[in-house]
Amino acid sequence: MLNATKANLTAFKARGAKLILYHGWNDPAISALNTVNYYHDVVSKMGARETEAFRGSTWCRGCSTVEGGPGTDSFGQGATV
Repeated sequence: MLNATKANLTAFKARGAKLILYHGWNDPAISALNTVNYYHDVVSKMGARETEAFRGSTWCRGCSTVEGGPGTDSFGQGATV
């Protein structure tokens, strides 16, 4: 069972970790909106400035919430070897 609902990431941040969230919009098992809501919960709990300080990536180019964001939307799919 997966349970990623703890929004207080103070200990995680203190270790120097970076928060990187990625969730495909077409995931059939878990809605991507759960990931968006979790991110907003973290921001609400820790504050926008604190969250920004350890966030490792930005919104993807194709995200419907922030069109044209600077993050990646390609992870090598379709690449030839």
